[in-house]
Amino acid sequence: MMITVCSEKSQYETVHLWIDDHRFEISVDDYFLAYNDIIEEPLEEYNDLCLLAIVENVSAESNYWVLGDAFLKGYYTIHDNDDHENPRMGFAPHTESPKGFV
Repeated sequence: MMITVCSEKSQYETVHLWIDDHRFEISVDDYFLAYNDIIEEPLEEYNDLCLLAIVENVSAESNYWVLGDAFLKGYYTIHDNDDHENPRMGFAPHTESPKGFV
């Protein structure tokens, strides 16, 4: 996980992923996490400390992505595994989400 200062947030951009001809948006607000918001006892000296919720794949042998909380924020997800030979996932922005329709 990468650590940065929260006051540099404006220098980062929205990330877009293309998956099967669909564009997914990961906004700065999705992947910037204030450290004091995620620990049990916030400390004043960590007020400007942020974590980036995008992690590098450090294994040269793995050829997959893990799309976690930063990716899923703002979307409803539907998992359809009724047909085990053809599992599917669906994504749609929820009513409060600023994200576009997928």
